[in-house]
Amino acid sequence: MKSSQEFRLAGVDSLEDVERALGTIHGNRECGLAVSAKNLNKRRGSFRDAAYLQALLTWARLNPEAALNVDGGSEKSALEILGEACGYSSGIAAMSLSGSVKVRGEPVARQLALLGAKSRIEAAYQGDYDSLVHGRTIDLLSVSGATRQYLKPLFNGPSPRKVKDKFDLKSTIRGLAMRAAPSSTGLDESTISSLATLTHELFENTQDHAISNEQGQVYRRHVELLNVGWIASSEVDAKGDFYGNETLKAYWDAISSSQTGREKVAGLSFNFLDSGPGMAARLLGKPVFQMTAEEEATALQQCLRMHVTSKSTHATGLGLNAVLSEIALAAGFVRIRSGRQAIFKCFLPGANSAIQNLDFENWFGPQRELLRVAGTLVSIFIPLPRPTL
Repeated sequence: MKSSQEFRLAGVDSLEDVERALGTIHGNRECGLAVSAKNLNKRRGSFRDAAYLQALLTWARLNPEAALNVDGGSEKSALEILGEACGYSSGIAAMSLSGSVKVRGEPVARQLALLGAKSRIEAAYQGDYDSLVHGRTIDLLSVSGATRQYLKPLFNGPSPRKVKDKFDLKSTIRGLAMRAAPSSTGLDESTISSLATLTHELFENTQDHAISNEQGQVYRRHVELLNVGWIASSEVDAKGDFYGNETLKAYWDAISSSQTGREKVAGLSFNFLDSGPGMAARLLGKPVFQMTAEEEATALQQCLRMHVTSKSTHATGLGLNAVLSEIALAAGFVRIRSGRQAIFKCFLPGANSAIQNLDFENWFGPQRELLRVAGTLVSIFIPLPRPTL
């Protein structure tokens, strides 16, 4: 293959679609990527949006010199196409991490390509959620090297050591949740507090370990994302997202039965994504492809256990344990996609909410082998009554 060749991703909507797209990405890892501005700007729901972005980051990490070729309708100018691509975190992150950017096959300077992202990055920096919300999803994207890299909703100052503490982050979590679902009866204070604790630990850990690869070599560019959205999953959606595992099927059916209207499961989704080497790779200090599947799975489970951290500084590691207790009470789930692993833990309505262990199941079933992804994506879903419109 030649680096001048390119492939195209289209029709990526469900989690199953994302996994198929990863097959295409790995199979064309030496090629550039062609994608329409419309697909980069498309909202699929916060849960799927984060998974789609992780696939794009995987392509950028597999071939850091490759070009991202953005196209659009023939009636649009190059600046209009770039403006549309910069309308959401997917396009901004992909253009930030790609080796170079093209529009309809013509090279364009990265600074010019990202010009349309300026107002969105400023809104994220200021915590202007009204300017960020689209439908019922809000995304906070941190882009390395940007003047506004350290967003005020997440940082107390322009430094990786200034991640807000869990007490300050409570207002951020509350504000994002209320803007995503303003009429929802919403999250209680203990859930907000546990999510704030997890946000603090994930972003603090990201500043230590998601800015460099397994050997400690600093990436040329990196991104971190927090997005929050109100999602309503239909039976059709469930077949592309939840039906890879019998436990998930049972969970979806139980939540669907407990909510008004059996055709949908509704609630808030919180998604945390980084473009680092992944949890197991960070812990063991070597790339995933040098591990056996069993070694990787064991390392990932170890990362998730209470008091275990790969950080060089002292940390409690209580964030996941705390949020799992609240997820159990709310009959929610947590999903983690990192390396070649996609694992989850869910809680049925009315079941014993005590956290017995942190053993996770495979999202797509125990027999399926997955391709590796860049970074780590932690997704949390909390079912809630539908907002009254």
